[in-house]
Amino acid sequence: MKSKFHPAVALQIRLPLELREKLETMKEKTGKSVNQIIVQMVEEFLNDNHDNDMEDSGMPA
Repeated sequence: MKSKFHPAVALQIRLPLELREKLETMKEKTGKSVNQIIVQMVEEFLNDNHDNDMEDSGMPA
């Protein structure tokens, strides 16, 4: 799967050990790379929260 992001937009994030361990477990279960798991989680988070943000701001969705 090719990323939709430009390579120059790569994020360097230092994750807490507990989170890294959870990601490694998910990686083993899903067969996806840690980066793919993080991108999927962020996309789901943004999609889930986008509707809520629009409602909270009083603007139509």
